[in-house]
Amino acid sequence: MTGKLYIIGVGPGDPGLLTARALELLKNSRRVFIPVSGQGRESLALDIIRDHISPGAAVVELVFPMTHDRQIMEEDYRKKYIMLRAVVRAGDDALLVTIGDPATYSSAWQVLKLVKRHEPEVLCEIVPGITSYAAAAARAGVQLAQGHETLMVVSSYSDARKLEALIDCA
Repeated sequence: MTGKLYIIGVGPGDPGLLTARALELLKNSRRVFIPVSGQGRESLALDIIRDHISPGAAVVELVFPMTHDRQIMEEDYRKKYIMLRAVVRAGDDALLVTIGDPATYSSAWQVLKLVKRHEPEVLCEIVPGITSYAAAAARAGVQLAQGHETLMVVSSYSDARKLEALIDCA
């Protein structure tokens, strides 16, 4: 029997913006994997969820390298996948936390893709989180789009020509 992999978004940084489903999973999970952006650095994700993790849970920090080198990232995602695979193959559930929402620029999604490709029998649940742009708009009292308006989410790493082309398409 295999465990289940949960990928949960924990929002933009405010523990008060965790979803009810995220809170439920944190309260009941025995294995919680949290992202860290560098060796020896504090985890923003852990700061967000610290008060909601089950007291008996094992918390494992996963250092994700902050690089644009595709080869380094792919190898690192593979290492994370192997670690999570061992947990679910042993019959335990694994909770992989990500800042914001798993479907929006998330390294956790890259790990999830490997699990789905190599371990299709493993059940996976994706728990959405509040995105930073939605939280910022709410705090500022700004509506992002209405009616037939178009809303685009564009990486801040896009070059100027790509941004201009996207604006011209809108």
